[in-house]
Amino acid sequence: STAMRLPGSFARDFYDKFKIELSEAYGIIEVGLPFINCGADETRRGSVGRILPGYEIKLAAADNEGAGEILLRGPGLFDAYFSPWRTRAQLDRQEWFHTGDLGKQDQDGFLYLVGRDKDVINFTGMKIFPYEVESVLNRHPAIKESLVYGAPHPQYGQLPAAKIVLDNSTEAQLDLTEVRKYCYKQLAPYKVPKKIEVVTDLTKTPSGKIKRG
Repeated sequence: STAMRLPGSFARDFYDKFKIELSEAYGIIEVGLPFINCGADETRRGSVGRILPGYEIKLAAADNEGAGEILLRGPGLFDAYFSPWRTRAQLDRQEWFHTGDLGKQDQDGFLYLVGRDKDVINFTGMKIFPYEVESVLNRHPAIKESLVYGAPHPQYGQLPAAKIVLDNSTEAQLDLTEVRKYCYKQLAPYKVPKKIEVVTDLTKTPSGKIKRG
């Protein structure tokens, strides 16, 4: 699985049906394929693995939870962008490629993606990663998929908000108060969406990714 973060519910359902752990990879066209998790360890599910030989990783401006922007360098780095023309050296003299992706590593060096830098919600100076909240919402039995985003607020900067698509098997109208209580059991209070909207579908890119912004 590559091109986008593998939802935990997909990995779990695939394993329950086929008894095979999916391999999750992290590849970038400017860098190559620096990470791939080929292990069969359920406890490492959600990780893209450890960095492959020849590559280096650095997490820039990590927060108090250890998450920071993923910087990579290695033998497969691109030479330049064609339009507008910018060489690799012009982008970073130390030849680190700033991916714009956010991640954190455990004590054994396994990398976990937590989102994109531009998608982080800033709530009174505290960072909220949409993927983390979405993974909780998507585990709710009545929710098929979700999109978490920052709603502008004059006092708090941004408020976490969510759009959810209900599972087809859900017949009764969903109690949104119950959904928020469900989130409170698994998330810090400031990460729980202050507004939840039920929608029929979420806009996606041609590759099937949920379109943000």
